[in-house]
Amino acid sequence: MVTAACLIAVFLLSLFLLPMMAWQLVCAGVAGVCAVEWGRLCGLARHRTYAFAAIVAVIFVLFASSSEVVRWICIASAIIWILAFAQLLTKSPRVPRSEVRLLAGAVIIVAAALALSKIRETSATLLLALMGIVWISDSAAFFVGRRWGAHKLAVRISPGKTWEGAIGGLFAVLCYAIISNALIPRLPLPSLGFVRLEIVGTVSVWMALAVLGILGDLTESWAKRIAGVKDSGSILPEHGGMLDRVDALLPVLPIAALVYSL
Repeated sequence: MVTAACLIAVFLLSLFLLPMMAWQLVCAGVAGVCAVEWGRLCGLARHRTYAFAAIVAVIFVLFASSSEVVRWICIASAIIWILAFAQLLTKSPRVPRSEVRLLAGAVIIVAAALALSKIRETSATLLLALMGIVWISDSAAFFVGRRWGAHKLAVRISPGKTWEGAIGGLFAVLCYAIISNALIPRLPLPSLGFVRLEIVGTVSVWMALAVLGILGDLTESWAKRIAGVKDSGSILPEHGGMLDRVDALLPVLPIAALVYSL
């Protein structure tokens, strides 16, 4: 509880008070920590994980100011996630080579960090609201699954997750989306190409992001199962690693950036 409270306080203060350049440094730092943990999951030696993390952070810094490059990196991330989800949903998922997983992870982490920067540039309130989709989905899925869960969602990958929990999480996000978009003033609307979506389209986008969050969580669980570990790291006492806390956000943020900020 103490770790969670500290994380929330630091995050909110950083989100609403830091100037944009300082916020980008925070994003680069989070990306670097995630890259270290991902490198370890892929079997890199300790010194190589830090080199990998440095490369990820440098790529973020180099391209953070270019909306066009950010757009293409987010699209590349979306393609990687589609391939990962397709593999994950097969009866016997094929484990990619560690080099492939390492490269895919670099793109995914950089894309999420760039999206974190771009969405905040659009609106700090919007970024908080979008991240709330994942937090509410996770919390509702946990409580509903614990109380009524009976049918396993992906027993080979994450035995604790259930269909009842997932449905409960999605229903909670539906309520959250309707209330937030009705009550939060001047909340930006998403767009598909040149088409600006209104409330029904916005709620649909938020529901789709919630589904992506669930799949992102399962994918990270799959990666940890491949590596034979329970947590991605130990940087957060009682909460495991950074990837354990942001896994569901990794596919959500780039897609959200594409429809809101790019």
